[in-house]
Amino acid sequence: MVLGVYCVGMAVCVPVLVFKLIHRQIVADDNEAHERYLRLKETEYLLDLNSHWDHGHIWLFSSYKRSLLRVYHRPILFAVKFIMVLVYSCFPTLSFIPQSERNMTQAMIVCVALLFVTILTWVRKLYRCYSTWLLQQAFFWNMCAYSLIAAIKTVEGYNSVFLVDATLSLILISIHMAIGIFIGIVLLICMGRSALRGLWPVTLEDADEIAMEHEDVVHDLQLAKRMLEEYGVTNRRYIPVDRVQAMMQNLEYHLNATRKYDHPFHWTVVDVLEDITDLYAEVKAMSYLPHPALEGVLIPLQKALRARRQELVLMNPKKRRILLKLVALRALCGKYLTEFDVAPLDDRYALPSGETPDYLSLPLIGVTTPKMGNRKSLLLSLGQQDEAQQRLLDPSAQLLPEGPDVSPDISPTRIGRPSDEEEDHAEVEPENADLLGEQADDEAGYEGEEEEEEEYDYGEGDEEEEEEAEEEEGEEEQPDEEEGEGEQEGGQEEDD
Repeated sequence: MVLGVYCVGMAVCVPVLVFKLIHRQIVADDNEAHERYLRLKETEYLLDLNSHWDHGHIWLFSSYKRSLLRVYHRPILFAVKFIMVLVYSCFPTLSFIPQSERNMTQAMIVCVALLFVTILTWVRKLYRCYSTWLLQQAFFWNMCAYSLIAAIKTVEGYNSVFLVDATLSLILISIHMAIGIFIGIVLLICMGRSALRGLWPVTLEDADEIAMEHEDVVHDLQLAKRMLEEYGVTNRRYIPVDRVQAMMQNLEYHLNATRKYDHPFHWTVVDVLEDITDLYAEVKAMSYLPHPALEGVLIPLQKALRARRQELVLMNPKKRRILLKLVALRALCGKYLTEFDVAPLDDRYALPSGETPDYLSLPLIGVTTPKMGNRKSLLLSLGQQDEAQQRLLDPSAQLLPEGPDVSPDISPTRIGRPSDEEEDHAEVEPENADLLGEQADDEAGYEGEEEEEEEYDYGEGDEEEEEEAEEEEGEEEQPDEEEGEGEQEGGQEEDD
């Protein structure tokens, strides 16, 4: 009982709901205006101005004509199906009616319902495409033939030579062959026509002609749709406000022009302008762009980080974040650290074969943080460090080498200033650069060996080696500030 009530409720609610959805979206009262509206929507879809074809439930009525309730064919067909299901489910429960009468009544009701729908669709051509209407007629006339034969067989006391099983089988085979030949002819005609011109009312050729007639409006609408798709998956903080504002102003100009001259794309401009206005309201309150210190670096940096993230997708998340930060650091410095064997992120920064970068010939210094320790020092060249400091102190400085103009996309990371000790080391004369570079490498290797010995020998009580190591570290960390540059160089040679 509950299942029957549920089925009846669904069968009644579905046709009513579909009828309301169709009635709500219809904007024209006659066939010509309705056809013009549908052709406009199809043109928008072919020109990529409307990527959501099912928007507004247009697919419920876009295949049908407008007058004589043809646009409401779907809910009418749903109601007919409901009647057939109701008949088949209710008649077997009527036990007070003889079995033969129940079968005959049931077959006659189904036959009349199918015949009504078939004749109704034959008199008034439903579909906008003629080939679709022919295939629909072939299907419904086939169903009518089956229901008519079933109704004749259920009539009590009626005997005919055509109802013998052998003869009836031949009749059904003939019906199937006739329908198959008819469908084959229709398909051949459709294939021949589609080879010359598309069957749909609006083809690509028609859309191209409309696009050429209204080139300015179509071009700006396409750009606006692409902007919405691109910025829809972008962080609102890194969307340039000036671009969105310029697009909004262009669409406002087109809106006034289309309203004045009754343009066919007037409502399309209205829809896109609403989306762009909403995007502008969100971006204006959150975006960092435009900014002079960020221009020209964000898009290439974002592309590099996305590509490297895909390459490191199988790595540990913590290590992946560290490596991505190093990529951002190299991109912001403009030159890349040689200790990480990574190719340049952009071909514009690649050096010709056989040429040595300038920063490889400069002396190297050690940058040590309290958490990293001496063995995990990061080697930076003097040229890189000075260049990074200058760029961070000067917001108007360009963060990347000269190249083609690019648009911003994400913000750079903060790079800290070096310590006072590192600045003192950075004041070395250029003529001793090679020598100090070798000294720095030797000292780094020597300190690494001493630390390994300390880790394993301190537990055995070798106090003399501990004192010597502490004295050497104290001498290195506290240089005599009163002595001149020449005395500093001499002290480093004595330590070696």
